Amino acid sequence: MLPETDGEVATRVANEILKRLKRAQLKKYVGAEASRSSNYRDGFTSQNLTASMGIASATKEHNMYDTIRTADAAMYQAKSLGKDRVFSAYQKELLSPIP
Repeated sequence: MLPETDGEVATRVANEILKRLKRAQLKKYVGAEASRSSNYRDGFTSQNLTASMGIASATKEHNMYDTIRTADAAMYQAKSLGKDRVFSAYQKELLSPIP
């Protein structure tokens, strides 16, 4: 939720979040035994993070429930197009595949 933010700014924010997530690594503990028998370091392995985001704008015609439902539908549309995507509910187009 980004109060007082238009779709263009929301898209820029979403893309920046995706870029930062792409650079982040999630450490997962797999146990000391696994680290002895494979390439795990100190019992941990790293996993990349991905996200799909939907953008919707609140309007006077729609209540907050409708706006959240619209954003949720946009997020599922982004997910259906692949990982690390932003989809606008109103532009009806893919806004970003992050390289």
